[in-house]
Amino acid sequence: NRQIVDECKHHKNERQTNRMRSLFLLVVLVATELLCCYSAEDATAQQRLAIESLEDRLIIRFDETEIAHYVFGDRAIPRPYFAHVKSPGGIKATRNLPPVEGKDATDHAAMHPGIWLAFGDINGEDFWRNMASSEHVKFVEGPRGGDRSATFAEEKRYVAADGQEVCRERFRWKLH
Repeated sequence: NRQIVDECKHHKNERQTNRMRSLFLLVVLVATELLCCYSAEDATAQQRLAIESLEDRLIIRFDETEIAHYVFGDRAIPRPYFAHVKSPGGIKATRNLPPVEGKDATDHAAMHPGIWLAFGDINGEDFWRNMASSEHVKFVEGPRGGDRSATFAEEKRYVAADGQEVCRERFRWKLH
């Protein structure tokens, strides 16, 4: 009976993970569309994506226009995230961060900083509702910009509410 219970828990977690992957892919596809579209009149011009590395974030530019910040060192928000996301034409795709008093909801700024990925259950820990955290460890591939693309790869660690490491993740972002 215990084996059946364990298998049921495993399948439930697997279904939740698959739903989260699907949601994440949808968010990435929408964000990629917003970040990477350009007008037909600009198609012949040489366009460049550049990444500037700061102590707590990467600033991503399309030509000279800032289109996103990848923030990995914000002490107030327990996970890395993309903020200040805009299309190359300047159309804003994420909320103000920090929220503007009187204009934005200020009661849950840490829950909605921009575009981010979190899981509702990894080994019983809730990363979705900020009950546990994910932390930037290092860039395993340094940020690089180039003609029409930019990339970086990061290692994160997932930390339980009691401070114990749950797992590590390595992933690569590539913007076109």
